Amino acid sequence: MNNKILILSTDASLTGTPILLLNNIRWLKNNSNYQFILLLREGGALLEEFSKLVDVHVLASDYGKPKSRFLGSLQQLFSITQSHPLELLIKKLFVKHKFCLVYSNSARNGDFLLQVKKYYSGKILTQVHEGLKTLNLWNVNGLVQYNLDISTEIIAVSQVVKKTLINNFQANQPISVIPGGIDVEKFKIASSPNTNLVKPKNSQVKVIMACGWMGWHKGTDYFIQLANLTSLLRNDIRFVWLGGHETEESYQQMSFDIKQLNLESSVTLISEKSAPANYMKEADVILLLSREESFSMVTIEAGILKKPVLFWDKVGGPCEIVNFDTRFMVPYGNLKAMQNKMLHLLDDELLARDMGDFLFERVIDNYTLQQTASNILSKIQHLIQ
Repeated sequence: MNNKILILSTDASLTGTPILLLNNIRWLKNNSNYQFILLLREGGALLEEFSKLVDVHVLASDYGKPKSRFLGSLQQLFSITQSHPLELLIKKLFVKHKFCLVYSNSARNGDFLLQVKKYYSGKILTQVHEGLKTLNLWNVNGLVQYNLDISTEIIAVSQVVKKTLINNFQANQPISVIPGGIDVEKFKIASSPNTNLVKPKNSQVKVIMACGWMGWHKGTDYFIQLANLTSLLRNDIRFVWLGGHETEESYQQMSFDIKQLNLESSVTLISEKSAPANYMKEADVILLLSREESFSMVTIEAGILKKPVLFWDKVGGPCEIVNFDTRFMVPYGNLKAMQNKMLHLLDDELLARDMGDFLFERVIDNYTLQQTASNILSKIQHLIQ
């Protein structure tokens, strides 16, 4: 029986989509007989973990250079189009393997699929992790639309993504909403007790934390402005950004603003970590300042740690995770409202605990890896039969 599945994805960075894919592959390998071959556009910190599970092929190996996340990838895409190593790699894969399914783990794989279609006429399952802004950015040459058009079926990670695909990209294939899931026990095990990595032991300092890669999309400008405004009111609050890397332009931009605003004693930047729970558990409030999120692993992880989260009301996926509970939501871009809600949470321990407990129950009831990965397996089995 042909049981090989080719997975196409973006990279192996310590960010939401690769983490979700890694968890899904691990679960699928343990709960099915399928053999997976993974083709990545770029490498990253999780590459070794992927390689332990599946046969991995990486198109490029310059991940982590100091460049814009999106601009660098677009430049790489145009370079690929000119030099054609992608065509040679995909041809090699299809000469060596016979695949029963191609699983595009992003709507940004149109260039991959242009080459795949030369050797493969079977079914294609696309899982869309991107929101409207990102999809439009990558569709400048029509490759997102092509990826969607040739898909047999589509998985959207949230209802807002499904609506975007229907309303903005005229997707008329069957679309299932299957959100990301978290391996609860693995996440808890990764968290060491009493680490005191963010605040000193017995300190009375309150910690406001934001997590994720750095950039305008993630709201790093909002973060610095909030820290600056709050430092004028209180000196017992520490702002911490967890994620990104010192070599990246966005990290250097944040560092510049911190110095110019004399915020060195109020703001700490911590590069990406393989066990973020060790840091997140020391936060009093977690901010998700992204302008758009199709889903949010940070919100899910915060839920397991029973931490209250605040985010913009137009962000997308996180609103669905909390079932549109207004305690978590702030009018889009309103820094004063975000500050007021944040400070209120710091001073109202009962409210913070209630929000953390509510988010925990939402995650356990709807966003565990067992629930979400089993739905993906059912979708795969349906397409292959």
